[in-house]
Formats: sequence, structure tokens, C-alpha cells
Amino acid sequence: MNLQKKLAEWQQHKLITAKQAKAIGEFEAKAGKPVLSYLLWALSALFIGVGIISLIAANWQSIPAAVKLIADFTLLTLCGWAVFYTRDWQKQYLNEALLLLYALLILATIGLIAQVYQLQSHDYRAFFAWSVLCIPLLPLSCYRALSWVWLPVFIFSGLDLLDNFSWYHSWQGFISGDYPAGEYLFILFLIAFAYAATCRREVLKPFNLALRDWLVIGAAVLTVYLDFFLGYHSGIHAGIFPPAAIFLICLAAILAILNIRRALSLFDVWILASLTVFAWMFGFIGRYNVLNELLGFILTLSVLALLLVYAYRFGNAKLMNLAAVLIAFRVFGGYLQVFGSLTATGFGLIFSGLIFLALMIIWKKVTSSALFALREKSHDK
Repeated sequence: MNLQKKLAEWQQHKLITAKQAKAIGEFEAKAGKPVLSYLLWALSALFIGVGIISLIAANWQSIPAAVKLIADFTLLTLCGWAVFYTRDWQKQYLNEALLLLYALLILATIGLIAQVYQLQSHDYRAFFAWSVLCIPLLPLSCYRALSWVWLPVFIFSGLDLLDNFSWYHSWQGFISGDYPAGEYLFILFLIAFAYAATCRREVLKPFNLALRDWLVIGAAVLTVYLDFFLGYHSGIHAGIFPPAAIFLICLAAILAILNIRRALSLFDVWILASLTVFAWMFGFIGRYNVLNELLGFILTLSVLALLLVYAYRFGNAKLMNLAAVLIAFRVFGGYLQVFGSLTATGFGLIFSGLIFLALMIIWKKVTSSALFALREKSHDK
């Protein structure tokens, strides 16, 4: 349903006047984003960049190394100057495009230096060097695009670099040896702490939003992993309470304290705490396929239920619908797991379908009653 239809419906139910509807329509028309203009800017930059790269690549062997380096650092300097120069133009999209180009040129410079001086590496230290050099660019960004790419590159290249040290292997043994997915949970906790530390700094708002995005994505991926993969193949028997579980629960408690200070939402704390507890339970039961399947089912429904409550609390209808649909799909998958025959599966699905229909009818009546009460209230005024 588009905006005009919504405005017409609101007028029909006397929620707004015709004058208010006209004002809302004019405001939304002015505030609309010129998507085509942004797309053409991006395509222009992409085509020009790829064209320049193609010309250079065609004559690469005949260009002296000194010329390559001088040209590269000259281009890097000019792009850096353009980034700072365009910040005074109040052209945020142009400035952001140049900032992304500057970050790409830094990566290209690292590759060029490695090629000229025959520097070889079997790990991702070049990407880690790029992420370190791009740290000063993060506060300059007005949007989350650079931070969104920077964060996973920094984490995975950093973990790959740490893999060369013996103390890191000892740490891995502590956090993941007797605890399923302990290292990944610890990374999620670190992202949560970084998100809490940067949430009040306006200059780091794009970086903060990227942290929140990856926190949600990481929690979703870990939930799927624990439910559909580790749940079937867990061979860990961690004992009563492994040290890693105590350590992660302490981190969850610290996050809860941060929530009291309004630095982190309660939703994030509960999600991380749930993943921590369920991971411990997976490790404790070991290879018991039926219990693993049941735990995975309960874990996914718990996370989705928290998401549903969060969406309801903040009035996000789209997120509520998404959570409800995912719950329905997981329940359907649960029937396929539990019931062995088509007959039992059929009866179970019919019964669940009738329950969902009853809930839908009740929900429709409740919303209709609320709309009627709102309409009567407006008439009384």
C-alpha cells in the first residue's frame, strides 16, 4: 500500500484531515531520496575506475616500478585532499564516495608495494594492515558503508594473524575446547561492548550502526549454526560448568549493567545470554541427537520470541511480521523433524494450521475493536 492510499484510508477513518493529508504528502515528496541520481553516481565512479584499471593492466609490464609507485602515491594524495576538500561543500554522498575510493586506493597501494618488492604472504596480513590504516577514516564517514565492510575484514584478518602465535592457541583451547562456538560468542560479546562504548558518540554513529548490524547478523548466524549444524554433530561433553561458560556469563552480566546505564538494549543482552546458555547445554549433553534437535528448536523459537517482543515494544510492524513468519517456518520444520510418517505429520500440520487460523481471527477482532474505539473517540471530540 503506497502513501496516497494510506492517507486516503486515514482520512476515511477520520484519523487526519484533508489539510493534514496534503501536508504529509508534500513533505514526503520533498524528503524522497533521488535513488536514480545516487545510482548514476555510483555507476559512473565504477565504470571510470574499472576503465582506468583496465588501461593500466594492459600496459603493466612495461611501466617502471618507480613510475608505478609515484603515480600511485600521487593519486592517493589527490584523493585524500579531495576527501577533506569536499567536506566543506555539504555534499555528503560525494564525500562518502571519495572516502570509499580512498580506502580502496589504500588497499591497492598495499598490493602494489607487495608486487614491486616481491613481498609474499600466506595469510591475510595485507587486509589487516589495510584495516589498521583505515581506522582514521571511520570518524570521517557519514554513512555506514565503509564501517560495514571494515569490521568483518578487521576481525577475520586479525584472527588469521593471531593464529601465528602460540598464546592464541592456548586461548582458543580455553574458550572453545570444552565449549561449543565459544570463540564466536566471545567475538559477539566484543562487538556488543564496542557498540555500547560508541553509542553516545555522534562522530562514530555510522560505525555504531555497523556494529549493531553485524551484532544482529552474527547472532542470527550463530543461532542457525547451533540449531541446524552443531545440534546434529555435537560431540563435546563439557562437564558440569566449563570455565569458558563462567567467563561468558560474566560478560553477559557486565552487559546487563551497561544496559542499566542505557548503553545497550535489553534485547541484545538477552539474545547473547540465551546463546551462551544454549551453547553450554549443547556441550553438556554431547551426542544425543533427539535432545540436540529439541534444544535447537527451543533456541530458535526463544530468539525469535525475543525479537517479536522487541518489535512489539517499539511498534515495528514489519519486524513483528518477519518474526511471526520465521516462527511459523521453524514450527513447520519442527514437525518434519519430529514426525516420522506422513500421516502423523499431516495431522500435526492440520492441528497447527487450525490454531494459527484461530489466533488470526482473534487478532483481527482485537484490532477491529481497537479501531472502532479510536473512531468513536475521534467522533466524541
